This record gives sequence, C-alpha cells and structure tokens, in this order.
Amino acid sequence: VSERMATAILRPFLSTVQDAIVRGEKVSLVGFGLFEALDTKPRQGRNVVTGEVIPIAASRRPKFTAGATLKVAVRDGLQGEHDDRPA
Repeated sequence: VSERMATAILRPFLSTVQDAIVRGEKVSLVGFGLFEALDTKPRQGRNVVTGEVIPIAASRRPKFTAGATLKVAVRDGLQGEHDDRPA
C-alpha cells in the first residue's frame, strides 16, 4: 500500500474516531482496543525543585486501552511467515 493510499484511507477514519471521542463516545475496535476521553479531577501537584504546592486544573485527555488480541501480539511478537526479524 502506498503512503498516499494509506493516508487517503486513514485520514477519514482517524477524523471519525477523533470526532466521536470529542463528543464523549467510546470507539471500540474489537481485538485492537478502545479509544475514549478521560476526565481528570483537579488536584495538587508539587514543584520538585522548590517543594511548592501547585494546583493542577481538571482536564480532559484521550485514552487508549489495548484489546486482548493486540496485547497478545505485542507480548508474543510476530509468529510464523510474517516474522522478518533475524534469527
């Protein structure tokens, strides 16, 4: 697959996933993982140099949780004919 073709396929997909997450929806790709937005509570941090307490505001961030199939693939590496690593 050429880079141009991959971009033409992935750009609309990623845009759709991003839009769904922004709306507060979860996007699940079975076996691959779950994309969602995570709301964090306000909390207190600390400046490690001065020890000063610093307020950290509440925020919203993207979160990805790997699915079982992806976890196994990463843990076990490539298997069989697709394994291009040197022996």
